Amino acid sequence: MSNDSQIMEAGPSTPIVVFQISHGAIRREQNVRYPDRLRRCSLGLRRLMDNQVTNEILLELDSTSCIDCAAAAWVLDNLQRQQLDVRPDPRTLATHCAMLWKYKCIPDQFKDLGESMQPRSSSASLTNGDHQSSMAPSTSPSRSSRCWGGKKNSETCSQLVTIAFVLGLKDILEDEIRTAVWGTSKTMNFAADLGFDIAAIRKNELQKLFECVFYRLFEINDENEKLAKSIREILKKRHLGNFSKRWPLNAAALKDWTPHGYLRGMENALSAPEPEMHSRETRTPAGPKDLPHINWPNLVRKATKGTFPAATGKQSGGDQEKKDAILEELERLVDERRRQLTIDLITERNMKVQAWQEELDRLE
Repeated sequence: MSNDSQIMEAGPSTPIVVFQISHGAIRREQNVRYPDRLRRCSLGLRRLMDNQVTNEILLELDSTSCIDCAAAAWVLDNLQRQQLDVRPDPRTLATHCAMLWKYKCIPDQFKDLGESMQPRSSSASLTNGDHQSSMAPSTSPSRSSRCWGGKKNSETCSQLVTIAFVLGLKDILEDEIRTAVWGTSKTMNFAADLGFDIAAIRKNELQKLFECVFYRLFEINDENEKLAKSIREILKKRHLGNFSKRWPLNAAALKDWTPHGYLRGMENALSAPEPEMHSRETRTPAGPKDLPHINWPNLVRKATKGTFPAATGKQSGGDQEKKDAILEELERLVDERRRQLTIDLITERNMKVQAWQEELDRLE
């Protein structure tokens, strides 16, 4: 038996309960000298022990689950120790949290692990070979600084969401749920069934993004009907929706978008073109013969009537400001929604843990 399966504190010379843990073809034995401690803090393990007539408890783990024998043994050991002497990384702690959640353990005593683990952010765990980018390469500071921009490690994100939800770490969950919903299009594979569907959340948030732009275009239309029409045409051409119609008539056409991809599409459609870079060596000074002929009388007449044509390939600063305002409104919406979503998830989590505790108290 491995050293980490031994209980180091004083107690009976023989174990009271032995858990026979199995994960596929892997088997492991874990001694529990203080089973009453497990009964007090884990509804799932208590039910498992109460259903056995001997001191041997079979703990069969789903072979497809990330919860392995080592994770199960760690939780069993530390639940009875009621003290922690490890500082695991997100990958390890996410597996431990999956075990805690699956067997309805009261996770309060493990909260400090989440507070001290490193890294605590999916943006801080990138390596040279890991470039899950939530933005296409861009030299524009305004684009890279958008709240859905930057590079994230989607695997670490899924681990941190699991940890933050199970342990009730609101600040970490708030940051990582933003990445999980709006910061990547990759599938989120959580270590445990946390009771919420990230794909369904993304679908709901996509609708809110569409409606945000839809109503913003109505406001622009009141001031500048021509600009609103132009923006609608651009967005329709980019397959971002028909903004002459409401969401129910767009839902089917937009079903394959993720919020992250949709935000990138909006940004690419509405951002000002990035200026071309010209080196001094390639810039040729204009000579007198290169200057265009100017019809001064005609220019004066147009200036008097206010009928200057728009410069080819350019748009007025006011038009671009209104487009930028749409992107800023989307940023505000994402920030508002990630805060509310975090509150909803933490509330749901607390209610479940409280229900487990009440059931444990009732069984005492």
